[in-house]
Amino acid sequence: MCQSAPPKARNVKSCTPTICEHGRRTQWQHAVNILALLQQDRFALDAIIYAATTHAIEKGLQWQRALGLPTSMRDDDLVMDTVNYNATISACEKASQWQKTLGILLTMQSADLVIDGITCNGAMSACQRGGNWQRALSIAPSKQQTPVDLNIMICNTAISACGKNGLWQRALGYLTLARRSDLLPSIVTYSAVVSAYETDALWQRALGLLAA
Repeated sequence: MCQSAPPKARNVKSCTPTICEHGRRTQWQHAVNILALLQQDRFALDAIIYAATTHAIEKGLQWQRALGLPTSMRDDDLVMDTVNYNATISACEKASQWQKTLGILLTMQSADLVIDGITCNGAMSACQRGGNWQRALSIAPSKQQTPVDLNIMICNTAISACGKNGLWQRALGYLTLARRSDLLPSIVTYSAVVSAYETDALWQRALGLLAA
C-alpha cells in the first residue's frame, strides 16, 4: 500500500506497520523500497521505522544492508539507540559475522548505550556460530558482575559454548548463576550442561545433574 500510494498519501506512521509486515513475510526488498520512497519524498523519519526496516533485512539474512542503515540514520540526523543496534547485531549474528558484531558492541560501549540482554545474547551467539567460543564466553556475564537483565537465553548460550568444548565446570557455573538469579533452566539449559559432561565422558556427573 505504501509503495503504490501517491506521495501525499504516504506517511511514516502508516508505513511502519507495513514494513513490519513485510519483515514477518521475509519480504525485505519491499521494506527497503518503502524506506527509500519515504527518503525520496523527504519525510522526517524516526528510529522506529529504521528499526523495523533493520528487522526486515535481518529476516532476509541481508547483514550487509543492515550495516548500511546507521549511515542512513546519521544522514537523517537520527541517533542509533540500543534497539537499532540490537537489530543490526541480530542480522550479523544470523550470518555468523562475529567480528562485525563485536565492532557494533564496541561502538555501543563507546557511545555509553545500554548493553541489555538482547545485545549480550546476540553478540555471544554470533561468536559461537562463528566458532569463536572464547569470545562468546568473554562477553558472557560473570558471577561477580551480573547484568540486571540477565536472562536464561544468555546462560544457555554460555553453557552451550562451554558444552561444545568440554568445559563442564564453567557450564555448571553458569547453571548455578541462572539458579541464583531466579531464572528457570529449560530443557535446552540441561541438555547443554549434559553435553559438556558428555564431552569429558563424565556420565555419572551428568546423571546426577538430571536427578537433582
